[in-house]
Amino acid sequence: MSLKWTSGLMRRSHQVDTKMEIIMEDQIKLDNQVAQYAPILEQGQVGQIGQVETQSATLLQKLNITNLSEVDSEPIEWLWPKVLPKGCFVLLGGPPEQGKSTVTLDIAARITTGSEWPVCNQKAEEGFVTIINTEDDQVRTIKPRLEAAGAKTENIQVIDGLKDYQSFDISRHKELLIREVFESEKKPSLLIIDPLSEFLGSFSSHNNTETHKAMAEVVRLANEYSVCILGIMHLNKTNYTTAIDKLNGSVGFGAKARVVYFILKDPEDDENRLMLPVKNNLAPKSPGFSFRIRDNPDSKMGVGNVCWSSEYETRSADSLFQENLHISSRNHELDSAYREFLSSGRKKSKEVSNYLGELGYTEKQIRSSGDRLGVVKYKDGPIFYHELPSPNSSKP
Repeated sequence: MSLKWTSGLMRRSHQVDTKMEIIMEDQIKLDNQVAQYAPILEQGQVGQIGQVETQSATLLQKLNITNLSEVDSEPIEWLWPKVLPKGCFVLLGGPPEQGKSTVTLDIAARITTGSEWPVCNQKAEEGFVTIINTEDDQVRTIKPRLEAAGAKTENIQVIDGLKDYQSFDISRHKELLIREVFESEKKPSLLIIDPLSEFLGSFSSHNNTETHKAMAEVVRLANEYSVCILGIMHLNKTNYTTAIDKLNGSVGFGAKARVVYFILKDPEDDENRLMLPVKNNLAPKSPGFSFRIRDNPDSKMGVGNVCWSSEYETRSADSLFQENLHISSRNHELDSAYREFLSSGRKKSKEVSNYLGELGYTEKQIRSSGDRLGVVKYKDGPIFYHELPSPNSSKP
């Protein structure tokens, strides 16, 4: 293998303003680098040529350095004041069946009609919305919910894959998304990805490095095309008391988002839902909201819509998770006491109430514990009894 051939093989060029130019100074460095490794090559140790290529390629790399005097400062612009910033990635998380998708469609409807945002009464800037969703049926779920929310459906488009029935993901089809969505006449001001993890390509969502790489493209697209990208995520089942740690998968998801909100059930009202701020890097204080999903009598499909409270919600997501953790611990203690009291056999209902009541538990808490334990309650003569479920139950 000749040194001349090797030197030619190792020459590299890089793209500057879309034109390929040979940088002579770098070329000299490459030739010197090849000459340095010439003895290795002449000895036939071709396997080490990869080391030469790696070091030579590094010589061509340049740092992207910006002098801040050349940059113009820009104010934060908001789709929804202090909630949805333009040109940023936002996360909306929550347990299943708490209304995440319904809320995102209510948000979409307000943008398509320029309607008022909840509580603040500022009108949305009318625009287009694109939804990436393969889980919900467009005919039976997405469109009926949008209609119930009063959306202009002509201003909304849904992506559920490619026309050749391939699945869509941003990593492989970024250029398609740019050409057919971000550079189209109906360029959206809001892009909803529901659920987020399904459309990021093949990567380990629990690996921080891989998650950061996958999310970097989403963040770049939001910034470059001034689109708010709203990703929907589930929460994990761990007993963290800090809300941001409840996001399913790597911490990289929460780290890349500029704003994070959670939708949670109100522990004081089973019908009420809370939309609470978890993180906001762009506003000093994010507002919290509450809402109910109620039947819409005007909906031919029997679909409910979101009814927002007229006041801000002051509770925090962290406090709710801490409270839930306390309740979970308290329930465990109650269940243990209840089980132990019945372990010696059936007890009269009044004895159960007196014993557990002295420990500080209410009748409602005792009933809930009995349901969790599967306690058998029955009447024997004039007396009511409680007994643990067993094949040898004394229940008549």
